[in-house]
Amino acid sequence: MTGTMTRPGRWRGHPSGTPLPARSRMVQSAGALRRVIGAVWFWPMLVTAVIGWHGITAAVMWRDELATWQAASRSVAQLWHMVHNVDAVLGVYYLGMHFWMALFGDSPAAMRAPSLIAMTGTAGLVALTGRRLGGSTAGLAAGLAFAVIPSVSRFAQEARPYASVMFFTALATLLLLRALERPRWPRWALYALAIAAAGALNVLALCLLTGHALCAAMRCWRPGEDSAGRRRDVALGFGLAALAGVTLDLPVIIAGHRQVVEQIGGHARPALSSVLGQYGAIRLWPELFYSTGVAVAVLVLAAASLRGPSLRASAYTLATAFVPIAVLWTASQGPISYWYIRYLMFTVPAWAVAVGLGIVGMEPRSAAARRARGMGVAAIVALIAILGIPGQHAIRQAEAHNWWSYPDPLYGYPANYAGAAKVIAEHERPGDGIVFKRDDRWMVDIGVDYYLRGQAKPADVFLIRTPAQAGRLGAVECARPARCLRGEPRLWIVYQGYERDPYAAIEPAKAAALRAARYTTQRIYAEDGLIVALMTRE
Repeated sequence: MTGTMTRPGRWRGHPSGTPLPARSRMVQSAGALRRVIGAVWFWPMLVTAVIGWHGITAAVMWRDELATWQAASRSVAQLWHMVHNVDAVLGVYYLGMHFWMALFGDSPAAMRAPSLIAMTGTAGLVALTGRRLGGSTAGLAAGLAFAVIPSVSRFAQEARPYASVMFFTALATLLLLRALERPRWPRWALYALAIAAAGALNVLALCLLTGHALCAAMRCWRPGEDSAGRRRDVALGFGLAALAGVTLDLPVIIAGHRQVVEQIGGHARPALSSVLGQYGAIRLWPELFYSTGVAVAVLVLAAASLRGPSLRASAYTLATAFVPIAVLWTASQGPISYWYIRYLMFTVPAWAVAVGLGIVGMEPRSAAARRARGMGVAAIVALIAILGIPGQHAIRQAEAHNWWSYPDPLYGYPANYAGAAKVIAEHERPGDGIVFKRDDRWMVDIGVDYYLRGQAKPADVFLIRTPAQAGRLGAVECARPARCLRGEPRLWIVYQGYERDPYAAIEPAKAAALRAARYTTQRIYAEDGLIVALMTRE
């Protein structure tokens, strides 16, 4: 004995003269730090957080993020009114952002921070899932591969629920694996809650249940390994947990179904070219991972995972990764198309786990083999990261969030709301008015309002009811614009596009009212997809 206990919890000391309690605390702290650093989830979470934070404010807030700001800035009563008319499927997310913004503000970094936090947590869950299926090295490889995929940092920097959905789907997958190993009701209850949380943030994430159902079926179909009672426990537990998760989401599902035509009725029905190829390139996979090179690497490594003793684990992972995509594509062949690549981002964690299994398979037994394989893991993850560098650079461009697809901005123009707001802030005078060409697709008025928040700004000439007052995402303007003019000496005209003539760009009724009031264009400011025109009255 190196010390003598004189009373419970108190030591007389150490023969060397060093107080044992202080040393004990240092040793315990050092040991805890080593355990954290050595944990399979630590480095994936750290790398995800660092990459995700880098350039988090570089891209201008875009239409969808502006919708988040506008909705979450309302009172709870106004938000409740809005979700009865539009965006019911996002009501839970908007409510959470309402309270977040009340605490941390509405700057781009503050609004995007919840997504970064959720994505960082997802990296840890991916690592833990990979470890459960293929060992520690596979878990580390999966987590690090997830961290360097460009779409991960892209949606870690967006004030929308995609990252949170990825977190809860990854959590549900991990909880499912635990429940399949030991089918106990507390485990199934946690799984049901995770599924419900994912569905509350994105109803289409419930497609994950189809992949999970296949995993449960594979777990039951293991001849000679399990008793009939255990198979019954797995089947019954999964069935009831899935039913419970969907039941909890029924209010969101019903309300969303009523609004589905208005919300996504314009989505095109996907053809096979949406998955297999279009314009000479494979479209789905580059858009899912935001990099063609990374997409190829992911698919190759995922296919390589189907080998050796890890076959069952790979089958679990690929079922979770691919089956929901196939289900959503099939469902989109009906009268309503749900096919939008952003809605499928919740499958990326499963693809990352498949990559981890493909890199290392099952963990080798010998220490020498593990060291050699560890170097190989680092090299492959580094290769994925290098392949993703162009994508990482692209997503931090000022207008990158306005790209509706990747790698090319195939749809429409950029919209530099910050630049347009800066022009107005620098040149506006008391008594000025402002006129927007209002378009639900571009939300020019909301974007300029966001970047002018907290500053004096011209009066919105044709505004009758704000979006909050109307219970919608768009404002209500006067039906007869000529009656709303008050003889403002100067008007700022803001619209999306490159048309240099404001009269040709804005709505005909507004143009007629301004022409009758004898407004003429004095100056045109072009701001990357937005035009700000200054007009004065003769």
